Amino acid sequence: MAFWDLSKSSEAQTLLDQLALLAPLKGALVLSGAMGTGRRELAGRVHKDSGNAHLQSISPEWFAVNGMAALCDIGGDAKCKTVVVEELERWPESAYFVFTRWLRGESANIRPIFLAGQAFVRQQPGVMPDELYFALSVASLSVPSLCQRKEDIPVLLKACSQMTKQSQRFHSIRFSAAAMQCLKAYHWPGNLLELRSLVERLEGLLPNTVIQVGNLPKAIQESKNASEALNLENNEIEAIKKALKVAQGNKSRAARLLGVSRDTLNYRLRKYALV
Repeated sequence: MAFWDLSKSSEAQTLLDQLALLAPLKGALVLSGAMGTGRRELAGRVHKDSGNAHLQSISPEWFAVNGMAALCDIGGDAKCKTVVVEELERWPESAYFVFTRWLRGESANIRPIFLAGQAFVRQQPGVMPDELYFALSVASLSVPSLCQRKEDIPVLLKACSQMTKQSQRFHSIRFSAAAMQCLKAYHWPGNLLELRSLVERLEGLLPNTVIQVGNLPKAIQESKNASEALNLENNEIEAIKKALKVAQGNKSRAARLLGVSRDTLNYRLRKYALV
């Protein structure tokens, strides 16, 4: 599933607009961001728009197994290809000189896309050649983390739930307003990867359930503003109980006291297991 296609936040739209301008070009591109932000998906979008027939991903681990000869051979054939270089900051100095040759046009059939950490900076001055560093700085885009585009969280949660339901035959889940407030307050260090894992876990343990604050992992419950979300849920429960008491159990009257419809009251009674 293309999660970036679902993103509506201004941060996401700005990035996608910038990417659309750079994707048709033939030069190198750097996508910097935290783990799990969806950099590989974005690299795939660029490849799709490039017209190149082949896509290859390489990493420091790939280099450790295959060596310098294999790296040099990547541009040795006539096939136009997109090469995604993962974890740019972890490559050895010898590999940087190969990347520099790519940018000089010595391998004109290669469109390199470099995936870097949260900030594209030289962690070790003098290791990355100046020519490579400044050439890559020309087309470097910062990929926002999930906590920077919190308005996307509800739609991404829904998409993850639908995807899990289709792939593993789980029943989809929903989130209470208070639980959603907690999820939006959480800082999501694992970004999309963490969000997807959470949905898979909840659907496996609590299928076809409206997820409440208490169903969320402790780290999310204890995040900033989470206590406010829990208080919101508790206040709503107390208000319903009080209205039913005043109305002597008459749901229609209790609904009028709360300013909601009878159907809404029945839904909240089921939601909070008050029936």
